[in-house]
Amino acid sequence: MKIRLASHSSLRGDGGTGLARALSKLGFCSRSQARILVKAGRVQINGVTQRDPEKRITNDTAWAERITAPESRLEKTYHVQVDCLADESLIRQMQKGVAAGGDSLAARRVTVLRLGTKNSWLEVVLDEGKNRHIRRWLEALGIKVLRLVRVAIGGLRLGALAKGRWRRLHSAEVAALAGPGRT
Repeated sequence: MKIRLASHSSLRGDGGTGLARALSKLGFCSRSQARILVKAGRVQINGVTQRDPEKRITNDTAWAERITAPESRLEKTYHVQVDCLADESLIRQMQKGVAAGGDSLAARRVTVLRLGTKNSWLEVVLDEGKNRHIRRWLEALGIKVLRLVRVAIGGLRLGALAKGRWRRLHSAEVAALAGPGRT
């Protein structure tokens, strides 16, 4: 099986996101599976076989790094399915935060979206977003993450955009994400 990616601005090799990460974010496969596929020569961009899973791809590296950097304090919203029933006590504990791996991990907001019989869906809003922030934070609280989906960055919601699809941002959306101090 070969993955063929057409040429578009989010797949230009100019120093941005790694190819394996981009394939994961586009919904093709997990990052570790992408590394294996790329190293095996099963990924092509513009007809050229790629073998470096860390090849950087984006069309505006500096802007992307400013938006995604924890220091940007830009809110990132996730829907998280956890392996327990979340009650008010647990939500307060989650908002209080924990220390894990030398980091202080907490969320700006946590709300219950829905409760099942054995699990819950939560909306978690981060304003920092360190590496594996949500998974490490919940693990430190003894909670297992079953599913984790980013649904918004700043005011930009994913909406009905299908997994693995992309669209160009309107200039107003770019400006809104950039915000004060991130232009």
